[in-house]
Amino acid sequence: MKCKFLKTMVLALMVTFGPMSGAWADNNADEAEVQFQLGARAYQDGDYWSALEHFLQSNRLVPNRNVLYNIARSFEQIDKDAEAYRYYVDARVGAPEDDQKEIDKALARLAKKVAVIQVVSDPPGASIYVGRKDLGSVGQTPRPLGLAPGEHKIIVEMEGYRPATSDAIKVGRGESQDVNLKLEPITGRVSFKGDPADIRVDSENSEPICRVPCDTDLIVGMRTLIFSMEGRATQSRQLIVEEGEAYSVDVALPIPMGSVLVTADETEASIEIDGKLRGFTPAVIPNLPAGKHQLRVTRRGFKPVTMEIEVKQGEQLNLDMIEMIPLREVAAASRNVEAIEDAPASISVISAQEIEAFQYPTIYEALRGTRGVSLANDSIYGMVSIRGLGQPNDMNNRLLLLSDGAILNDNILYQAFIGYDGRVDLGEVQSIEVIRGPGSVIYGTGAVSGVVNLVPHAKEEPTALQASFGTFDAGVGRGRAGFVLRNDDASAGVRGSVSAARSEGRDGELFFDLDGDGTTEGNVAEGIDAFDAVSTSGRAWVGPLSAQWHYSHRDIAIPTGSFDTVFNDPRNRYIDQNMMAELRLQTEIAKDLEILARGRANLTLFDLDYLYEGEGPSGEEFLQPYVEVYEGLAVGGEARLSWRPIETLRLSLGSELTFNPLTKMEVYQTEFDRARTDLLDVNPTYNVYAFYGLVDWKLAEWARISAGARMDVWDRSEGESFSSVNPRLALILKPSNGHNVKVMGGRAFRAPSVYELFYTDGSFTTLPSACCGTLTPETFYQAEVEYSWAIDDQWTLLASAHGLLGQNFIGTLPVPNDDEGRVYFGNIEEDQRILGFDLEIRRDFRRGWMFAATAGVLDAQFLEPPASSDTDGTRVPNAPRGYGSLKAVVPAITNRLYLASRLTLETPRRILLDADTTTDWAVIADMVMTGRIEEYGVKYAFGVYNLFDWTLYLPVDPFVSRTMPQQGRSFMANLSLEY
Repeated sequence: MKCKFLKTMVLALMVTFGPMSGAWADNNADEAEVQFQLGARAYQDGDYWSALEHFLQSNRLVPNRNVLYNIARSFEQIDKDAEAYRYYVDARVGAPEDDQKEIDKALARLAKKVAVIQVVSDPPGASIYVGRKDLGSVGQTPRPLGLAPGEHKIIVEMEGYRPATSDAIKVGRGESQDVNLKLEPITGRVSFKGDPADIRVDSENSEPICRVPCDTDLIVGMRTLIFSMEGRATQSRQLIVEEGEAYSVDVALPIPMGSVLVTADETEASIEIDGKLRGFTPAVIPNLPAGKHQLRVTRRGFKPVTMEIEVKQGEQLNLDMIEMIPLREVAAASRNVEAIEDAPASISVISAQEIEAFQYPTIYEALRGTRGVSLANDSIYGMVSIRGLGQPNDMNNRLLLLSDGAILNDNILYQAFIGYDGRVDLGEVQSIEVIRGPGSVIYGTGAVSGVVNLVPHAKEEPTALQASFGTFDAGVGRGRAGFVLRNDDASAGVRGSVSAARSEGRDGELFFDLDGDGTTEGNVAEGIDAFDAVSTSGRAWVGPLSAQWHYSHRDIAIPTGSFDTVFNDPRNRYIDQNMMAELRLQTEIAKDLEILARGRANLTLFDLDYLYEGEGPSGEEFLQPYVEVYEGLAVGGEARLSWRPIETLRLSLGSELTFNPLTKMEVYQTEFDRARTDLLDVNPTYNVYAFYGLVDWKLAEWARISAGARMDVWDRSEGESFSSVNPRLALILKPSNGHNVKVMGGRAFRAPSVYELFYTDGSFTTLPSACCGTLTPETFYQAEVEYSWAIDDQWTLLASAHGLLGQNFIGTLPVPNDDEGRVYFGNIEEDQRILGFDLEIRRDFRRGWMFAATAGVLDAQFLEPPASSDTDGTRVPNAPRGYGSLKAVVPAITNRLYLASRLTLETPRRILLDADTTTDWAVIADMVMTGRIEEYGVKYAFGVYNLFDWTLYLPVDPFVSRTMPQQGRSFMANLSLEY
């Protein structure tokens, strides 16, 4: 027996001292350990009552399962079996498996000496009392009780429930009985309402109660309620419930929020989170639900950046600087958005950043310095020649001008308006695409020297009010007011602006024989370029449906002797009005099948008022008014299907119809007696029917082919109808990473305009074209090889060799056998051949830096000296033999202040066919400083154009002078506000 006792004692001491010494660390623990040691020593000495006292004291100071075991063992030694049984039950809770086996043996041993009652309650966890409550609780349900044999009443009690008492239970020694008592809850009625629905309501012990909205009974007392829902912040709330009372609880779970700071190396990039526009870089995006989100940063002209971010509640996520890579995409080359290196054409893009840095006032100025482009201002219109194709007084009718793909050329002269006559400012233009070479395969007539497409601002730009005012060129005062209004996701919106400008003009010296003495001298024209102008542009959109509009009005004085009018008289005037409206639907109607349908209308109104030196019937001198009035209306539509049967192949089919019910030209003059003499009154209507197809096939990663053709059918009410088929073929090779080769060829045409076919001033100076034959369309054949090397993601080196053959070139020719020197519009029999070579190195606009250098040589010749020329020279007039430019933008203060400079080299040009004289060399330098105060929405600019005040005369026709002085040094300033 003694051996057994010692073995048990050793086990108790091992169990006790191991974990206790490491756990007791404060004063109570120290005292508890002392009490335990005293108890252990008393136990060894056989003083079990003292041991029991010390063990109880130790457990009160620091409750410990191992001490409970020693208490139970002490009770057993003094034959307190019921108490020993109870403490063994307590000691078993949480004991290791080996210790549980020892305790189970003790419980089995004691079960033979006591009466065991298994007490269970519903719900569990109720306090157990035996006979009377004042003796204290003997544990919590469920629990076995070891009691003295006899009758016992079991009482269970729990907060919020009515106590339950069992009947007297008689249990004998070694017997066991079960008692199962159900507690009746004391409740109040609670109604839960909330937003959103389906919020889960749990009790403080995580037991589910219900889901909102719901009504339920809750037990009285202080109740802690937990409200939770996926994607919402969990909340807890305490509610004191009293018996029989009713309560209403409204629950609103906020979404757990955080924020994210998004910065990029390009400002004003759109920030989309989970497909919704949230702001523009740099920006802190607040109130983001905690969790994972899809972030997309986009800016037109750059590759989209997409990433997954995780926002934490109450924290700001600071992302690293996002690097925006230039995308270099265009749409005008094939009416599909594509990368420049994949587009079947020679292309330059004047970016939004460049337009802002240089503060270009007009399309004309924006084109200066672009590879292959040369300009001239004849004091009425700005003329553009691309790669030598463009003559004085051709009214830009070999250049196609587009607004987001919609034609802006008029339908009488097919003129492209690129100065203040077209737009007072570029506020509604985000970028400009310049396509060099023929584009009839897409656009039909007029797309001969090139295509200029004005790209509108992105729909995602924020709602704003805009205003600006400034001065440009020769004292041009200009103001603009605009607005942007859209919904949150930019799926619907409208934007527009109206601008006005006025100039008192400039003085310029023209060289010609004014007094008729046979010598050429300088004569000053006052008020050159004096004008008033207004324009408005805008667009609206809802989903895939969009509309755009444009209107311009300009009234300009012409003191420069145009068409031999009275020199230096500002009453010689032109008034140009042009309107365009377009409605477009572009959407994907099935997988990989897209449809574009558009309808447009163009209206042009033109008034010319000239004064000539007239002679009355008796030789009286008087100023004779001469008037031309043009009215033109073109309405049309286009439908196109674009299909990708496989990933590497895109097929496009389209048709375009244009009706021209109004092409009215009216010419008259007023005689000495104020009688009106009609010289011309025609309205030669015509219609154009066109059909085209394009194939874009990616043969391999390193090769793709683009082929297409368009057929135009011209149906004229007067004159000869005709048809023209124009193909284009391009092979694009990528022999290695970063290297790109385009081999391109195609055919283009230009139909004679209504003006060229029918204009006459009463046969005083000009006869209609039918006087000397049939006027036929111009035809052009072009071939080009272009190589580009993307040195890295910023720098590109490009070289291009190109050639063009032009046939049936339309120009003013002398009427055969006519002693009065009259002219008509006819086809020049001699073909034109243009050969050229271009070089360009460019650093795309990145982080406020930009650089571009271009150089080119050009040889534009007639294959034979034109019969209409007075010389044997074959050089084409107005075509420079070389060109070059430098553009640079540097940030003086990043995102605050920029310095921009442009240098354009002007090489000599042949002036006219009747002489071999040329213009002079010139270097035109421009410098502009732009800045912004972002927090106030203020932008400002100061600059000087033609910094060196270089005197430059360029070819014009028909004026009393063969050349026209271009703009000298001029200053600009602009201030804009955006709210």
